[in-house]
Amino acid sequence: MKTKILLSVIFVCIASLAISQQFSSGKHSLKVNNKNAIKINVLEPAASYAIVQTDKYSLKYNINEGANISSVKVFINDSLYIESKGKDLKKTKGVGYKITQKILLKRGENNVSIVVKDEDGVEKIENKLITFQKRLALVIGNGQYKSANKLANAENDARAIENTLIEMGFKVIKIENAGQITIKKGIDQFGNELPNFDVGLFYYAGHGIQFAGENYLMPVDAILTNEQDVEYNCVAVGRVLAKMEYAGTNTNIIILDACRDNPFEQSWSRSTKSKGLAFIDAPSGSLIAYATSPGKTAADGMGANGLYTEALLKYIKEPGMQIEQVFKAVRKDVERKSNGAQIPWESTSLKGNFLFK
Repeated sequence: MKTKILLSVIFVCIASLAISQQFSSGKHSLKVNNKNAIKINVLEPAASYAIVQTDKYSLKYNINEGANISSVKVFINDSLYIESKGKDLKKTKGVGYKITQKILLKRGENNVSIVVKDEDGVEKIENKLITFQKRLALVIGNGQYKSANKLANAENDARAIENTLIEMGFKVIKIENAGQITIKKGIDQFGNELPNFDVGLFYYAGHGIQFAGENYLMPVDAILTNEQDVEYNCVAVGRVLAKMEYAGTNTNIIILDACRDNPFEQSWSRSTKSKGLAFIDAPSGSLIAYATSPGKTAADGMGANGLYTEALLKYIKEPGMQIEQVFKAVRKDVERKSNGAQIPWESTSLKGNFLFK
């Protein structure tokens, strides 16, 4: 009798051990087969992050029908924003819980957490990053010069950049084939509006000149008989930088596809001849991007866009790329396509993260 009891105990132990091993090995998972386990499907934002241009956002998500929910909480930056429970949670047969909640975002990054608890006290959490940014850009394309070499792609480049930035939520001020007065007025308008925005971007395609260590944008009506005319007939890049610094914008981006040969250089004295643009340090919270390295010149391009802007348009459309990654990819692309003749540069002192898309 004792032998039979002992054998029975041994059999039960072995069977229990086998079942335990099956569950621990993943062959049988109560969680996988449990239809009541909480599943959260976030519809907006669908990705792990989103960039929006308004402080009002509709958070949309579904919870599976099998889950018996007792409460749903939404936290923004670790603070409870809204809680739903009881009769507020309505289940639709065959669909489950369909939830849309209006939330108010602060300027900058918003860490949004959806915390769902069932009747057994089990919680499921989904996290999303929603960045609310107001973005302003000034885009200038100068190609139709009256007393200098015309540029085939400068206008196309500016138009393509304008369209792309609009898609990314920028308000764009665009100027094309502008004289000195028009450029200055455009910069002033940009500077006056910028304090109401989080991100400022300046893009210029056209002739650019350096003189006495300062970089200048060349208006289409500029006539530069000698190097002393530059300061009075062109527009200093420093004018744009000063507007950005005064506005106190969190992120400032300056993109200069302006390093073509100086069309007036042959008539100037040898002591002042210099190619390309001068390198200047980026003020705090900004990035300055050059189409080529300091003192070098950039190609206008053979296609619809210049070599540099063509690469830029490609990579700023890539979702999830930090701004530094974008310009590294642009540099590699341009260097490869130019066989090493043109190498873009950047100067940066950015203090936070920035994604174009």
